[in-house]
Amino acid sequence: MKKSVTLLTVGLMMMGLVSCGKEADKTSEHPTSEQESVESQTSSESSFVAPVEDDKVHIVVLSGQSGGRGKALVSDLTEAQNVANEEVDILEDGMRMENLGNIPEHPTFKSISPVKPGLGDSASEFGPELGIAETMATRYQKNGKSRKSMIVKYTACGSTFTDHWFSKSMMDDPDMEDALNPVQIREDKNGDYTGPLTNNLYQLVDKAIAQVKEEGFEAVIDGLIWVHGEQDTKYEKNMEIYEKALGDFIHDFREYVGDADLPVVVTEAVTNSGRYCNKLRKIQKKVASEDANTHFVHTEDLYTNTFEPWHFGAQDNFVLGHRAAAELIALNDNRKITKIEADPVNVSVKAHSKLPEYLEAEFENGTTGTVKVSYDGGYQLTEGDQEVSFKATTNWGVYDGKLPVHVSEFPMVDGKIDDWADAKTNDIDGKGTISFKVDEANGDLYFAANITDGDIWTDAEAWHAGDMGQKGGNDDLRLYLTNGGSKEAIPVLLSSANLMRIYAAGSPESSYSPKGNMIYAKAITDVSHHVRTTGEVNVVGGAEDDRGMVMEGRVNLDELGLDVSDLKVVVAYNDVTSDGSKKTNANYYLGGSSIAIDKDASYVSVADLI
Repeated sequence: MKKSVTLLTVGLMMMGLVSCGKEADKTSEHPTSEQESVESQTSSESSFVAPVEDDKVHIVVLSGQSGGRGKALVSDLTEAQNVANEEVDILEDGMRMENLGNIPEHPTFKSISPVKPGLGDSASEFGPELGIAETMATRYQKNGKSRKSMIVKYTACGSTFTDHWFSKSMMDDPDMEDALNPVQIREDKNGDYTGPLTNNLYQLVDKAIAQVKEEGFEAVIDGLIWVHGEQDTKYEKNMEIYEKALGDFIHDFREYVGDADLPVVVTEAVTNSGRYCNKLRKIQKKVASEDANTHFVHTEDLYTNTFEPWHFGAQDNFVLGHRAAAELIALNDNRKITKIEADPVNVSVKAHSKLPEYLEAEFENGTTGTVKVSYDGGYQLTEGDQEVSFKATTNWGVYDGKLPVHVSEFPMVDGKIDDWADAKTNDIDGKGTISFKVDEANGDLYFAANITDGDIWTDAEAWHAGDMGQKGGNDDLRLYLTNGGSKEAIPVLLSSANLMRIYAAGSPESSYSPKGNMIYAKAITDVSHHVRTTGEVNVVGGAEDDRGMVMEGRVNLDELGLDVSDLKVVVAYNDVTSDGSKKTNANYYLGGSSIAIDKDASYVSVADLI
């Protein structure tokens, strides 16, 4: 990592968008030019005594499913991001999903190398290790030494607790007996029986420690980052044991490495597309909350790839890595913070929004990186510019700062829609309601739909087929925007899988494809969206606790070439149902069954819907 210059800025800037543009790790939308960054100084600086650094090699273990392995595209990196990190090394290996039926008992692991792009599921993909390494490099500088910190990464796409990651406590639990599938059972060096991937992870950790020792260094494991769960959400039996399995896995890993208090970071599952995704997220939070040494990283504001709904996209993989590493570094942080320039956060006056948990700091060692922050209080629900006090704590002491907050009438795009309470609701033919707001100063159109469809389908396995893997398989909110007639209408589509697609004016549905999506092609960048489902999804006939979903988005009309003053729209909800053997689709329109997207008379003024 280059001193005084960080790639973190790019990753953080992307958090609010699919492709690029907004501020990092914030709920902000459009800071005004009058809002200036606020810089504050460390308190009681003269009383600080420099902490003593050790001479150990610090190891962070990264493991789990494909979210940890990495399905983000190297081609989506910026030129500055697509470089090796010479400060942090990595020992990585793992399995592709198609090879899980024959997992080697004693793998021939790769060699230690610098962290670099292309260490994902293929040489054209990467995972959160790039962001982890960026943050680690701000804490552990080599300073001429051959090694100072290392990531040990062992991951496998499509792997589960039931088939691959079970550990000795699960094997010894009679309540687990019917759920586990120990076809590839292994015996570790201690004589304990484990799953094949669990044993391979143990072996890779052992290899890393042994090599560091051979080089004359002492190795210390700073923690485990566990990115896992999406594959398990497809199966009832997997989710029945998931809470116990996760707790057992953490306990057994700590016991294996000889540290009962080893910090563990559990990252929040990002996808909506598994039946039990909402249940998984609750379990992840519960396990983390009940163990003082397990930390939970929120990802509800992050995005998947623009072409599939299961894996973090390129920029958000960086952010995920930054956050996870920041959680571990915060436990023994010897960095002296010299400055935090917090960019303004835009929030709604209608309801309190979550302020960023992480900010970008500059350190005395010349690097910049992510730090955790806490707040003394919130902001007032009064329009205008405010400041909220925050603290960032390291072993040097407490850094006191001010976060600029701009409170406006416009909503946050976070999928909560509690800041839409006073907006006019417009019925979508009994399937839910939709509301609109227009920010004329910035040319933004906001929309929020409260969908009451009790039969939500968000099953997007065919990632590259047809309409972004969405065609016929996912419930879809569709807006057709125009300043003229139907032939000039721009399709803006938001699926239950939390993928947004925008196609060229007049595009027929038959032409919808990944390459045609202007967001995927990076021709459209100034957008944000969020979808929240409730209960279970992908259930024939609908699940008892499936109460629908909320769908929220923002598009910049200037970027779409549209004028706010004469904006017209047709709203459709494409409802997917299934009888278990096939899926059928039906469109429900704002205005009733007589509406058609190819009829000029069907288009209504957005001004009449506000």
